[in-house]
Amino acid sequence: MADKSSKRATFRIIAIAGVVVLLAGAVMFLLASRQMANTGDGSGSPLSLGLGVAGLVVVVVGAVIAIVGGLGMVVAGGQPIGLLSLLLIPVGVALDFALAWLNTTLKLPLFLDSVGHILAGMLGGPVIGGVTGFLGVLTNSAFQPSAIVWCFQGATIGVVVGLLSQGGMFKNWRRAIISALIVIVVSITMSSIISIIVYGGIDTYTSSVLVVFFQKIGLSLVPAVVLKSTIIELVDKAISVGLPFLVIQGMSSRLLNQFVTGPKLREFKTETVAQAEADDNVTPADLEGGGYGSYAEK
Repeated sequence: MADKSSKRATFRIIAIAGVVVLLAGAVMFLLASRQMANTGDGSGSPLSLGLGVAGLVVVVVGAVIAIVGGLGMVVAGGQPIGLLSLLLIPVGVALDFALAWLNTTLKLPLFLDSVGHILAGMLGGPVIGGVTGFLGVLTNSAFQPSAIVWCFQGATIGVVVGLLSQGGMFKNWRRAIISALIVIVVSITMSSIISIIVYGGIDTYTSSVLVVFFQKIGLSLVPAVVLKSTIIELVDKAISVGLPFLVIQGMSSRLLNQFVTGPKLREFKTETVAQAEADDNVTPADLEGGGYGSYAEK
């Protein structure tokens, strides 16, 4: 037990170090993006380009270290990751892409590109959720390269949802609502920071018209951006958390147990005789006398 605890502590330190490195790289990349945006034509100076490339390299290195630490914590804790948990990554990325395309096609003032990595975080934990969030937004940015900066928001949300799931915060509706509010606050914070630092408050999405409107009625830039993010993220993330939660509620306990956080997602109750009959085709007589029937029948 002590050896297992020491291994988990070691991997926890590795994971924390990876997150710190990743955040440092993200700051470097965001600063470079801001400098390039200030040039007007988006070309940037050699210094800003070098800073951006270095930031991306640091992000990748930090992500790898964080993933190794996170997976090590799971394995050291005696929890098998399982094929289904790993498959959550491509499934989540595909779901993010499909819903983002649908949102763009319908021209909705939302995003809906986080349903996939939120589902992955709920079922697979913070590592699976973080990786899926980063890759999901990265895939969507293939059609809009400047949107790559939102990868950091996707990864952060995936990690936060995974941590909440590990803490049993999606076991019932009350906890799920609290978790959704936490995700909304995190998303508002990340969205506002990225929008202000990289785009100067006016990003490439149609929701930026709200920022212009709020500024016209007297708000300064930062409050206008935060208010816009609050309105959009409140609706978007409520849907994005609610849909995966409904999916999980419809899954059987047997299927849930095959995922990393499965046992944390449902409050298991003792089976009645009727449930046992339905699950295992056991008759009431088989449950009497310790499961072997009564001696009077023999």
